Amino acid sequence: MTRSIVRFLNVAGLARRGPAVGAARGRRASAPAGAWLIALALSGCASAPRETPWVAPPRVSWEDLTPSPVPVVRDGYRILDEAPSRGRFPCAMSVSRMASEVLDADQDGPLVVPATPHNEFLIWNNLFDNLPAVSEAFPVVERNLGERPADAALVLSAARAFHAGVSMIYAVNAVAQDRYEMLGVLHDANTGQPIAVLHAEGERAPRPEDYETTYNNVDAWDYEARALARRKFKKLAVACLRDLIANDVPQKTQVPEGWVPDRPLAPVHWPPRYFHP
Repeated sequence: MTRSIVRFLNVAGLARRGPAVGAARGRRASAPAGAWLIALALSGCASAPRETPWVAPPRVSWEDLTPSPVPVVRDGYRILDEAPSRGRFPCAMSVSRMASEVLDADQDGPLVVPATPHNEFLIWNNLFDNLPAVSEAFPVVERNLGERPADAALVLSAARAFHAGVSMIYAVNAVAQDRYEMLGVLHDANTGQPIAVLHAEGERAPRPEDYETTYNNVDAWDYEARALARRKFKKLAVACLRDLIANDVPQKTQVPEGWVPDRPLAPVHWPPRYFHP
């Protein structure tokens, strides 16, 4: 690099030469220009780092979330069967997140049902606390599938084996660098048929100007795209389940009849008698 700079200065006529008439005055005149050219040459040696282009991760489609075709919705939910159901609620509910495993940069891997984060099911369990018709929400993850490739039919089969009445299979996709979406399908676990579809999209919100100085007082989840999409999706899930519960006709429980006591009934004494030993 030093030789290149010297060669550059020789070409520019700024290298040290022998004394000449007016040499002192020439050196004084050319010193600022020489310093400027040296700084320019040195600054050009370090190239600016290239920005890595954003590459979209693998996406999970609607077809991956259900064994039956379903309509596509945008930022909302849709109940697929408007006819009243009978005896669907109260019931337990299974929740599974479908994802696509990444093999390399340009090839998507098989579908998986990840078990991370480990507390993810707590989000849904707490979310449905105010819905008495949902007795519990539990996860169906990869270890429940018997080491077989994940697909929607297998997840529903596992949910049915765990006595879930409703099963939700959902996915999280990165649409753009600052935009996420969540899509989900609610199924009747006993029949395996889809009963509702949900979709929510969130875009990263601009943070306040004093974010760097007041970082401890700012919740980052109020601005991240994925968190905003999940917040919207949770509200849609609760609203959708409320509509499904309201549209359900509970089964009548038959009281056993024909019971005959095998001994006389003791009369009720009033005021009560207390016996002391």
